[in-house]
Amino acid sequence: MQKRTCCGVVMVAALAGLGGCEWEFGTVGSDEDGSLTLKLADAPVDDLAEVVITVTGVELKPSDDDSITINFDDPQPIDLLDLQNGDVETLLDDEGVPAASYEWVRLILSQQSSDQYVTGDDGGTYGLVIPSGDQSGLKVNAGFSVGDNKSVSMTLDFDVRKSVVAPTLNPSTYFLKPVLRLVKDDNVGSIS
Repeated sequence: MQKRTCCGVVMVAALAGLGGCEWEFGTVGSDEDGSLTLKLADAPVDDLAEVVITVTGVELKPSDDDSITINFDDPQPIDLLDLQNGDVETLLDDEGVPAASYEWVRLILSQQSSDQYVTGDDGGTYGLVIPSGDQSGLKVNAGFSVGDNKSVSMTLDFDVRKSVVAPTLNPSTYFLKPVLRLVKDDNVGSIS
């Protein structure tokens, strides 16, 4: 009995140590640039026909420097429910970024309240409130690195089923409490 407990403790400790790991791609630490491709994907949700957010840019935070903001020429309205079964929205396409370790990624959202909304199966359109969305946008605290002259492709996996909260007090407003994770595209697969 003690042997199993000891093995279980060692296994839990090893898995806990992996939780703080960051992805590294190539050699990091020079003034050279690399490139980043960032996509957005979603998991299915019931009872909604659309969940639309409008993204105006992406912000990246290098570990040892100020954040970098990449603003889009035009705001990008994105129906998150279109991003299922392998369909993605490309936000950055081989965008030049400094070779560095990064702490987080943030999607900058439009500050127009009408640019974020939900359409129900009943055809009605409802407001989508994102608490602190105009200050923090949709932020994912996940470390990754871009190496010198290396291309990195990542996907922000958005779980709308867990993120959209149906109205309780105000029947015309849904809430978005984002459940996001950042995954390296090389580590993603699908089952048919």
